[in-house]
Amino acid sequence: MSGHLALRRVAVMLGALCLGIGGWYLAVRPVTLTVAVGPPGSTQVTYIETLARVLKDARQPVRLKVVRADGSAAGSQMLDRGQVDLAVLRSDDLGSRDARSVVILHKRSVLLVVRKDAGIETLRDIAEKPIAVTDMDADSYQSMLQRIMSHYDYDVDGEVLQIEPLSRNQTVQAMAERRIAGFVLFGNPASRRTREMMSELIGTYKLDIAVKGVPAHEALALRFRELHTSKIPEGAFGVLPEKEEETVALTLELTAASSLSDQTVSTLTKSLMEVRTRLRSAQIATYSIETPPVDQERRYLPHSGTAAFVNNEVQTLLEQYSDHLWLALFSVGIIGSSIAGLLSWAGWHRAAPVDGLAERMRGLAARLEAAESVAEVDAVQGDFDDLILAMMREYGLRNLAEEGTSDLSPWLVTFAGMISRRRALLAELCTAPPVVAVPRREAARL
Repeated sequence: MSGHLALRRVAVMLGALCLGIGGWYLAVRPVTLTVAVGPPGSTQVTYIETLARVLKDARQPVRLKVVRADGSAAGSQMLDRGQVDLAVLRSDDLGSRDARSVVILHKRSVLLVVRKDAGIETLRDIAEKPIAVTDMDADSYQSMLQRIMSHYDYDVDGEVLQIEPLSRNQTVQAMAERRIAGFVLFGNPASRRTREMMSELIGTYKLDIAVKGVPAHEALALRFRELHTSKIPEGAFGVLPEKEEETVALTLELTAASSLSDQTVSTLTKSLMEVRTRLRSAQIATYSIETPPVDQERRYLPHSGTAAFVNNEVQTLLEQYSDHLWLALFSVGIIGSSIAGLLSWAGWHRAAPVDGLAERMRGLAARLEAAESVAEVDAVQGDFDDLILAMMREYGLRNLAEEGTSDLSPWLVTFAGMISRRRALLAELCTAPPVVAVPRREAARL
């Protein structure tokens, strides 16, 4: 049996090795998350595609699979329906109920750009004047502008506000032709496209314009959680604005469903923070990954995994499931002991080699003791030889010793000697002359 036992040990070792390799592969295998982003052709789509490529090149434990959406509203619906794991949403998108912020990707301030001769000092003065809301990157901000104007007690559904959505090129052309008094732009002052637009209005068309913020910016940020206070630095566009302007801004954020595990989100956040320096380029320089504030009331509350990363409370897999692991091991031990006891009670327990050997030896000893002829002793000798051969073939003395038995050689030698002496005694008795019986009376006389 030594050969079979060796094969079983090799099989167990190979099985353990395969389990170890499988566990290691599952531990280091990258997690692939689907992310919805849109609209098509926008800078956020380009940024997320670049981010997915950088994560793969940097061998981060997270991969992104980009899913195109028609816009932020479509992405929020896909996230709530469980069609994607992540979505890039604007903070003024009120559609999603389950989105939680992972990181902030972009900040877009509200800028009011007007001709100086239009008689507009603040955003409150745009009533009954043709104003455009510029749709950058095919994103519409008209609804957000209407909500901001509602704070100033304007009837957004009436005819007082003459707000017309225009594209970037259409806005420049309308300003050059003096068809509009100004426009409202949701953009980052450091963005190249925003600066190029301002440069074209000032340099190419020689327009005398002014850049304004929004009045009551703190009240707006307090009322609308999707907005936060921001500033337009003096000279952000060359000579404009002439002084620092207070305004509000909205954010473009990478969000996740609240059901996504904290461990996965913490790993994602860590990976994004590690690769953000690789994402700097001329086209997307104003996109900068940063974690959301965890102690503020805002449109998208931070995901618990992101909050754990920010607060250095990220737990390892063993720490997170230690109680479950101990309970599982305890349960497996109880179940294994119960099964072993049941099998032993049912008689399915295989006797140890030592117990079987002792039983055979007791049987041979009894037969040897009862033997009355050399033939019977020879039969015991034959069975004893078969037993010795079986032991050597199946177990071997070393394997028996490993299973808790002392060296059996002295006992086997002793029993072999007993067989020899019993055979000699019986042979001597068989060859001795017969004893003549003497009558009792004769024996008494003698």
